Amino acid sequence: MKLLYATSNDGKVYNMKRRVRGLPIEVITPRDLGIKLEINEDGKTTVENATKKAQAYYDYTKMPTIAGDSAMYIAALPEEKQPGLCIRRVDSKELSDEDMIEHYSKLIEKYGGNSKAWYLTGIALIDEGGLNTIEIEENKFILTSKRDVLHAYRGNPLDVIRIDLTCHKYYSEMTDDEIRDMGYKFDVELVDFLKKYLLI
Repeated sequence: MKLLYATSNDGKVYNMKRRVRGLPIEVITPRDLGIKLEINEDGKTTVENATKKAQAYYDYTKMPTIAGDSAMYIAALPEEKQPGLCIRRVDSKELSDEDMIEHYSKLIEKYGGNSKAWYLTGIALIDEGGLNTIEIEENKFILTSKRDVLHAYRGNPLDVIRIDLTCHKYYSEMTDDEIRDMGYKFDVELVDFLKKYLLI
């Protein structure tokens, strides 16, 4: 089946295609369809923002549509400095991938160079059966000020400054098979969610 992923972020598309590999799902993007909708992501939670995106694209295409939104929390930071829902928006500026890497590596350097961090991700799925949502607190990781200069990121740009707590590798240096074999909570719960609500 075709599933529209309501994002223009190539990294997110890469990760979604990796996660659904082996399922009878073909991930389609708005770019594939030649459409781009302007959506005001002003929700107060990850699920609210994900729902806004999924609903807008479903209303436009009538295709089964999934959307996600994430918040990031860094243990070393005081509450008022948490990125939360504004991972890419800092001081009213939308950060590019390289801007993100530079911003967070410098930020973490101010707090000792390393900190545990985690994502809270909301997912919204809409098809003819209605709306279903889930919010997943992902596995914690180490956010570091030292960039992996040997590998490029394939998905999340911050993967070059994120280190897995179990295998102690940068996410950017892990292969897709290694990531799959880790059985990360988000990957497992997302696949279960899709199987449940898409009846596959």
